[in-house]
Amino acid sequence: MRKDPPVDLEYGYVTLLLALAEQAGLWIINSPQALLKTNEKLAILSFPDLAPPTLVTRSMGQLLEFIDLHGRVVLKPLDGMGGSRIFVTSTDDLNRHVIVETLTDEGNRSVMAQRFIPEIREGNKRSCSS
Repeated sequence: MRKDPPVDLEYGYVTLLLALAEQAGLWIINSPQALLKTNEKLAILSFPDLAPPTLVTRSMGQLLEFIDLHGRVVLKPLDGMGGSRIFVTSTDDLNRHVIVETLTDEGNRSVMAQRFIPEIREGNKRSCSS
């Protein structure tokens, strides 16, 4: 099952139904429990050596410090998808305060900040080989 955000109460119901189907013997590829516990954006925190420096916070001050530290960063809402509400900002961006304020809903919503990787223009490469 692949669900685009938001992961809401309906999503919870579907994963519970999938768990019952699994218990009844239906072959389920993605564990319903894992689907409930794993946020796609936060999962990368388990593999820091494979990701750029990353900060997850709702603190506007910490986000602005992260921008100052890394120069150019990508800011992403944790519940977004398909590039929606993703911003690239930098220390010299006059709108960075407004971007941080808006994405965090004035400090009420957590967002992910990652150091910008210029090579992203070459594409997103994923490998499933071991």
